[in-house]
Amino acid sequence: MKLKSLIVALLLFSAAGTYAQVTVNVFINGTKSGQYEVKEGATDGGIWYKKADYKKMNKFAIEVKSKMLSNDAYKRVVEAVDDNSKSLFIASETPGVLGQFDLSDKAITKRLAKGKIVKLYLQMDPASPSSKVVSKRIFIGNLTAK
Repeated sequence: MKLKSLIVALLLFSAAGTYAQVTVNVFINGTKSGQYEVKEGATDGGIWYKKADYKKMNKFAIEVKSKMLSNDAYKRVVEAVDDNSKSLFIASETPGVLGQFDLSDKAITKRLAKGKIVKLYLQMDPASPSSKVVSKRIFIGNLTAK
C-alpha cells in the first residue's frame, strides 16, 4: 500500500513539473511596474494599467522568464499584435540579457494610451538554419488599459 502511494505521489510530482508557465516582468521608464504569469496553452491573461501610466511612458520593456528560454538552439523575438492579429512591432532580444525585450515603439505606446489591447507572442526560431528544431509561437499575455 505504501509503495502505491509513493508511486502516485511521484507521478503527480513529475506531471506538475512538466507543466510550463511563463512569468513576465513589465518595466515602464526603467522601473519594474508589474509582473504576471501565463500558463502553457493560455490564450488570455496579462496585465493592465491606467491610460495615464501609458501616456507618461518613455521607455517600455518586458522580461520573459521560463525554463524554455535556457535553450540556446533558438533565437527569440516578441511580436506585438492588435486585436485583429495585425503585427504592430517585432522586438529582438536585448543582446546579453536573456529574455529581455524593448517594446518602446510609438505604434504600441499610442495604442495602449488609447486604451486598446496589445497581444504579445514569443516567437522562437532555430538559431542555425541547419538546425532541426521546430519553431514555436507562444502567447505571453495581453497589455491593456482600464
